[in-house]
Amino acid sequence: NLYKWNSILLRHRREGDGEEEVFFSEYVHIRAASVKKGNRVGRGERIGYSGDVGFSPEPHLHFTIYRSGEAEAPSLSFQFEGRDGRAYQPKAGIFYDSSGPVSSQDGGALL
Repeated sequence: NLYKWNSILLRHRREGDGEEEVFFSEYVHIRAASVKKGNRVGRGERIGYSGDVGFSPEPHLHFTIYRSGEAEAPSLSFQFEGRDGRAYQPKAGIFYDSSGPVSSQDGGALL
C-alpha cells in the first residue's frame, strides 16, 4: 500500500484462549519503507520512517489498529512498549521515538 497512500499495513496474528486473533495495524505518512509486501516482520523490527508526505506541514504519523480488514472497521485501543520495556499509550500532540515520549521533535520518527 506504500505507493498508493504512503502507508504500511501489517497483518497480525495472536493466539489467545485457544483461538487465533487476527488484526491489522496501519501507519500513514510514510516517507520510506523498510519492508515490502509479503515480508514477515518481528517485534521491534524497523518497518519504515514517518515523514511529511502528502498535505502535511511537518513530519508526523497516523497509526490505527483494526480487528477487521473492512473499510469501516472500528479501531482498537493499544499501547506501545518503549525500549526500556515500559508500556505507554500515545496521545495527540506528544512526540515519540522508539524509547517512548520525548520533549521535542527531531525530524522523521523511526517506526
